[in-house]
Amino acid sequence: MRLSATFLLCVGLMCAPLQAQFKPIGSTKPLLENSVAKIVTAIEDEIYDYKQEQSFFNIGSTGAIGVPTKVSLFIEKSVSDRNIGWVLYKDMPHGEVLRRFIIQYDGLVVLFGDPELDFPAQQPDTKTVYLEDEAVCRFKSTALKTVLTVDPNVSSQRIAEAESRQMQRVHYSFRLDQSGKDKK
Repeated sequence: MRLSATFLLCVGLMCAPLQAQFKPIGSTKPLLENSVAKIVTAIEDEIYDYKQEQSFFNIGSTGAIGVPTKVSLFIEKSVSDRNIGWVLYKDMPHGEVLRRFIIQYDGLVVLFGDPELDFPAQQPDTKTVYLEDEAVCRFKSTALKTVLTVDPNVSSQRIAEAESRQMQRVHYSFRLDQSGKDKK
């Protein structure tokens, strides 16, 4: 029994930051309208770079195989004084995720969290299944709603652009890393 209580206390302490993660630290400022397209591009780039475009066939506006689909995206309307904000969207095959982003001074948007780690519960950038439903609903109801488009037949030019921007953002491209391994 003592082990169970200790375990629950530890789990509770690990999840406590998730309760407060919607609250920015420090002062905030409104999200600029031109930043929305950059956030959408960052997410689409990551999807294409990680070869996830085929995973969206049952998600979004069409749900049809081989057809571009529109996926809802919710962006917090303000960012911290360091240009950090929150975005919530379906990131297949992971599911719905809540992630931080930062708008760099050059305008490039970088997403926090690593898709290769599958957005674990212990991280602030996580799947919404680990969060309280009320908090997720509240976030969606107050956030700016827009869409991202995932094309399962994405062009090689668009993939190359995504790889290039990912290298700028995080100095890593999953596709380029995988193609390098294929050549060895």
